[in-house]
Amino acid sequence: MASVLHFPQMSVGCKGQRGTVSKETLLLVAGGRFPEPDWLYRLAGACRGWSVDRGAMACFEAGIVPERYVGDADSCSEAVLEELRKRDVPLCMHPSEKEWTDLQLAFLEARQRFGSAVRVLVTGIWGGRFDHAWSAWFSVLWAERQGVDVAAFADEREICVFLKAPAEADLRFRVPPGAVSLLPLTPECSEVSISRVRWPLADVRLESA
Repeated sequence: MASVLHFPQMSVGCKGQRGTVSKETLLLVAGGRFPEPDWLYRLAGACRGWSVDRGAMACFEAGIVPERYVGDADSCSEAVLEELRKRDVPLCMHPSEKEWTDLQLAFLEARQRFGSAVRVLVTGIWGGRFDHAWSAWFSVLWAERQGVDVAAFADEREICVFLKAPAEADLRFRVPPGAVSLLPLTPECSEVSISRVRWPLADVRLESA
């Protein structure tokens, strides 16, 4: 049985690592490039949502009140924090000098509160500093080792779905994509196939190098 990830512009049916367990979806709104407010509002309607530091500002811009705030407040204004307090949003505060990034701390908080019963989507992840994006990308591998199922990074412009072999994804687009790419995060991915694209592949090996 496949599980399905729903986004305003597309849906992804996943068979394999997420297909056997029905999981609740947790949306983390991070502090990178803010998603378009209407897109975020539509996505958040089907999820429970947390803000990660500056991501609280994106939530308020979209008319969303997050269930929880996680971060060190180094990029979130005191006015936003005060608004969170007024709305009785729990604040999971951390010092700015810490071992983990705010996103990694949110992953750990999700594991502590939900265990393996939740899959995580992250928005507000693109744009900004390259080192932040690089850290977030490889934090997915780190999160997996912590027992956190990170399903996708997404906004209205880009969606990255993470697959762990053996897995199969069926992409259904409401808005035709400009490009579809396959990117290996591990040193090697074997038996990779993709069809109904300009350059199909059949049982090939992809290397991160």
